[in-house]
Amino acid sequence: MISLVLQKVRSVRHRVAIRFGLRPNGREHILRRAPKGAVCAEIGVFRGEFASHIVRITRPAEMHLIDGWWALYGERYPDWGAYTDYGRLGTRQAHDEAQEAAPNAILHVGHDLEVLASFPDRHFDWAYLDTSHTYGQTVAELAMLSHKIKPGGLLLGDDWHDDATHTHAGVSKAVREACASGEWRTIVEGDEFAQWAIRLVRPHSHHDHSKQSVRSGPSKLTQYQQHAAAVSGSRLIGDVRSFDRARHNSDSDA
Repeated sequence: MISLVLQKVRSVRHRVAIRFGLRPNGREHILRRAPKGAVCAEIGVFRGEFASHIVRITRPAEMHLIDGWWALYGERYPDWGAYTDYGRLGTRQAHDEAQEAAPNAILHVGHDLEVLASFPDRHFDWAYLDTSHTYGQTVAELAMLSHKIKPGGLLLGDDWHDDATHTHAGVSKAVREACASGEWRTIVEGDEFAQWAIRLVRPHSHHDHSKQSVRSGPSKLTQYQQHAAAVSGSRLIGDVRSFDRARHNSDSDA
């Protein structure tokens, strides 16, 4: 009984913090670069804390929140320390808090590449990426988003690290390679809050394949996974379980 009461208290405290913006961590300033009243997506949502900043700062006309929630983790998250209440945080609770943080958003539960593949090409004006932070996964996400974001659209993201030994160094490596290819252009290459921003300047195709994208989601996903594996020289892990405990602990302290 005491454990249940404590869990409810933590949940209420978290929701109040989100509602009144009591837990800013500096990341949200990157959102000033995003267009207002646009069609956007947050990829990697968790409990919706950052989603609340997106709503407040950009006031999107259409917002999609994409996360694995119970589809990847089951009923409860693993023990990532305080970040997941030491394994007591339920995935549906996190989902519901995200919905409360962005009441008008459309929530999508599942692997981000599979969900993104279901959208028509050139659907989003911009997106914010905050998933596994691994090299192979980020390569695949950048390839997918080069179809799903409109030409000239923005992709913002988290966890930029120049130190090649850092656990999440794969993000900066993948983004730099995508920009070197001429497909994207660098806007912000890692600031003091580890945020980055790039603009889509050369989409894969000038022809609209939106119907094909929706119809052939799984096959497209396989293509992106194969591309990522070829680039990274390893098998792409098909989920976001590679979040490390240190990252979650550092986020919870923000």
